[in-house]
Amino acid sequence: MEMDGTNSYLASGRDGDVVALVRASIRARLTNAGSIALDSVARAVGLSSRTMQRRLRERGTCFAELLRCVREAAIAGLTLEPMSRDDLASALGYRSTRSLDRLRSASRQSVPPVRPPAG
Repeated sequence: MEMDGTNSYLASGRDGDVVALVRASIRARLTNAGSIALDSVARAVGLSSRTMQRRLRERGTCFAELLRCVREAAIAGLTLEPMSRDDLASALGYRSTRSLDRLRSASRQSVPPVRPPAG
């Protein structure tokens, strides 16, 4: 089982804040270029995919919504430094810039524009 500091918390039976655990796992995976697929995040927090989805739904959210929110928060910080669209998309766990463009157009918040690298 993967260890990112969250699954030991769930193993103790105190899963009251599964939303925070999933957000933390997604953030850790973006930072460490890990897989941010639902299955891998569920494994990291010590739950099956279905159980994690059910617990998130019980708390009024879903994995896709949390992933979008974490990416939107990350993009604000990442765009402070000049980087290419490809680098930014990769840093957010996207395989292509098209997904980054969809995030920007669907975002409820204003997502800062990508600043091209100097030179």
